[in-house]
Amino acid sequence: MFDAATAALIRSAPALSGVNPLTLPQELTRAYSDLVVLRLRGVAPADDPDQVETLQRLKRIADIYEAAVDTGTSGDTRRAAAFVAATAHQLLGRVMLGGYSAGQPLLEADAIHPVLAAPLLFLVAEQNADAREAARPLSGIRLENVLRSAVIESIYDLATERYEEILSRAQRLRRARVSIDSLWVTSAADALYGLCWSGIVQLVAHLLGEPFLELEFLRFDTPQQAFKRVTALATQELELDIGRADLLSTFAGPRHLARLLQHLADDLFSAGILGVAPPGGTNPQFWAMAATPRQNQARALAQSSRCPRDGAARSRAVRSFGFANRSREDHAVGTENRSHSRSWPEGSLLGPHASACRPVAR
Repeated sequence: MFDAATAALIRSAPALSGVNPLTLPQELTRAYSDLVVLRLRGVAPADDPDQVETLQRLKRIADIYEAAVDTGTSGDTRRAAAFVAATAHQLLGRVMLGGYSAGQPLLEADAIHPVLAAPLLFLVAEQNADAREAARPLSGIRLENVLRSAVIESIYDLATERYEEILSRAQRLRRARVSIDSLWVTSAADALYGLCWSGIVQLVAHLLGEPFLELEFLRFDTPQQAFKRVTALATQELELDIGRADLLSTFAGPRHLARLLQHLADDLFSAGILGVAPPGGTNPQFWAMAATPRQNQARALAQSSRCPRDGAARSRAVRSFGFANRSREDHAVGTENRSHSRSWPEGSLLGPHASACRPVAR
């Protein structure tokens, strides 16, 4: 099931109680083949007593290694743990009839769905082809909740390398705000997920050399700072005076998403060619133009002294970069959901028109 390089990556995952990384490739392969045989026979794996334990073990492997990616690993060890977790999630989604629970929301205050986590985990593992495959179930998903829908669509675009769509969506939804008419838990979770979305937009803008759009959320110097802010706001100590035990109120869904995005941003933020100094003897203007997306190349060419001055020739040169008459697929959620009649007070996590949505225990 795994080639030699992938098997070596899996074997480099951290050892856990009851899990031997050296035999993990064979265990995952065996589990997948056993569950597929049941499915081909028309038997739901969950209905077969002999395979219930296999399902439970796969789920434990996925959850534990995903948690290790969140807080317990770094470097190559994190990459390996992310790949194992994503693979286990993907196997479960493939072999179980209907995958995970079809009615389970993708983004909740206390969790994110494995279907959403898997492509991000593959990206952290630097396995882009697997991330693209794992993101397929997210294609075309739209929610009435504008901010959460923007997060899901942007994660799909990240995994499928549709970076320009992320900026295009941000332009359309730049005035999207958190509704203050919902329950406080929902509004707080929306605020945290919205800041995650803002961080994704900032990350992609940096990678493409584009200016960061002004959204209805506070702007940070780097996307990592935005994700760290979500992590800090999502967890709060509770003082209930019922003993010495430390209790935490946690918005686990936004927090975990922010942690995965932070790891991804750490890997990608310095990877863009835009930050590389031009080689000696290279025209800096044309080096920058070569490093930017095609529509930016056209814009740079139009401003260049080497662009033809004749109007018709100039238009042909710019069109050669695919800039003129470029069409974009519209990924907007319904426009009726983009505006809200009420605005938040100034000075907060949500920017100039929003209120602080720090989770408060009640």
